Formats: sequence, C-alpha cells, structure tokens
Amino acid sequence: MTKNEFLNELRRGLRGLSKDDIEERVNFYSEMIDDMMEDGKTEEEAIREIGSIDDVIRTIASDVPLGKLVKERIKPKRTLTPGIIVLIILGFPLWLPLLITAFVLILVACILSWVFVIVAFSVWLSVVAFAIMSLGIYIKGIIGGDQLLMYLAMSLVSFGLIIPLFMGALALAKFNIKLNKKMLLSFKTMLIRGENRNE
Repeated sequence: MTKNEFLNELRRGLRGLSKDDIEERVNFYSEMIDDMMEDGKTEEEAIREIGSIDDVIRTIASDVPLGKLVKERIKPKRTLTPGIIVLIILGFPLWLPLLITAFVLILVACILSWVFVIVAFSVWLSVVAFAIMSLGIYIKGIIGGDQLLMYLAMSLVSFGLIIPLFMGALALAKFNIKLNKKMLLSFKTMLIRGENRNE
C-alpha cells in the first residue's frame, strides 16, 4: 500500500469526525510516514509499522472524547427545511419514546454489568462477617459442646474462603472494567467511521 492509498483510506475511515479533525489526523500520519522514510524505511515498511487502518482508527477513537464525537454526529448536515421541521414535530410522539427506550436500555445494560461485581463483593463481605462471628462465638464460648467445635470449623472454612472470594470478585471487577472500555471504544469507533456530517 502506498502512502496516498493509506491516507485516502484513513480519510474515508474517519468520516464521523469534523473536516478539521480529519485533516489534522491525516497530516499527523503523513508526517509520521515521511519521518520514517527519512530514517531509511520504504513507504511500505513505514505503513506496515504504523499498522492497519482499523488499528489507527481504534487509536484515534481512544484519544477523542466521546462528547466531541456525539456532538459532531448530531450536528445537522444541512439546515432544516420547514417540511422537515413539521415532520420532526409530528413524529415527536413516535421518536421521543424510542429515544428514551434506547437510552434506558443502554443504561440498564451498564448497570447490570456492575450488578455481578456488587453481588460478588457482597458475598465476600458476608463470608468475612460470618467468619468473624463464628470465631467470636467460639472464643466467647457462648455455646458448649459439639456446637462449639462446629463454630470453630465454620470459622476456619470461612477464613479459608476469604482470599479466593476476594480475588474472584476483584478479577470480575477488572474484567468488567475492560469490557466497558472495549464497548466504549467500539461505540466511539463506530461514530468515527460514520457518515461525515460536514459534506
């Protein structure tokens, strides 16, 4: 792939950004290729080292704030005619509930992804509390006989579960954070690849 082919493909892949942002990114990668070529690499080697267009777009998506992408995406491509305004007003009872439903579904999905993490840490806290309570009953000797040994055994088992449960809950939280970051990056990449509003 030549430099011009790479830059043209990159420009097409960044349709969801403003024209100024597209040109800024394209110029950045053009200069990067030129610098690599000055260091003795061929055009193809420089482009190969930069990576695929998809990798470059994901890198750009991770740097651009979501608010900026959404703002650019909802900016009207052209001025609204009176006929379009009337259609928007008449369609209000239809599109507003759909928009609210979509927003609520996305919000619920985000909340549900954290419910499992909250439950995992709640189970861990319950086991910690039970272990301490069981040990306290054994130390105080409130109950006598065989039941006292049962509380000691339950306390020891609970203390043995504390670290694995905590590590599991922590791993689930880390996985959830990575998953949310990937989902956000995918959403931002989708917005960047979208229709160019400035044309």
